[in-house]
Amino acid sequence: PPPGILRNIKECKLKIAIIGAAYTGLAAAEYLKGKGHTISVTTTSAARVPPLAAVADRVIVMKGSDQAKMRELITGQDVVLMTVAGGMVERDGKYVMDLDLYRDAYVGTAQSLVAALDTAPGLSQIVFTGSWSAYGNASGAEFVNEDTPATPASPFAQVYIDTENLLFGAQTPKLRICVYRTGTIY
Repeated sequence: PPPGILRNIKECKLKIAIIGAAYTGLAAAEYLKGKGHTISVTTTSAARVPPLAAVADRVIVMKGSDQAKMRELITGQDVVLMTVAGGMVERDGKYVMDLDLYRDAYVGTAQSLVAALDTAPGLSQIVFTGSWSAYGNASGAEFVNEDTPATPASPFAQVYIDTENLLFGAQTPKLRICVYRTGTIY
């Protein structure tokens, strides 16, 4: 392509909202901010605002299912990265997954995001970091790729599929949805 096209792509500065700025979201914010993009991030903990303010232009304390805050977050954004995590609670001195909290963190956030899309007519891309656990045992397939049917082996893995389906249901010619299924981090 002509040099001007490459220059324009490299000079493109986006407004990017990152829903969930923990491990993956924080790394994305640091990288994208370093590339000159305008970054908004969310956290559920007010204590995380100071460290997040160092890597973002705007920090919003919110639960993903808070529709009013979601509308505030995505207004004027070009891209949304949904890198949420949640559902952990302490019981009897141990951290365990709570399915209802887990579902709210993922599905509740996706529902809130989809419901707020009318406030972001310029939004062109949503990227959701899901999980390879959506494949379950992949029906015994030797190789797994994006064409392999999801066969979640637990209610927690089903939450990823439900979240993906909600987001894919919002896809239009002007709004692309990308699901990036990651491996387990820890």
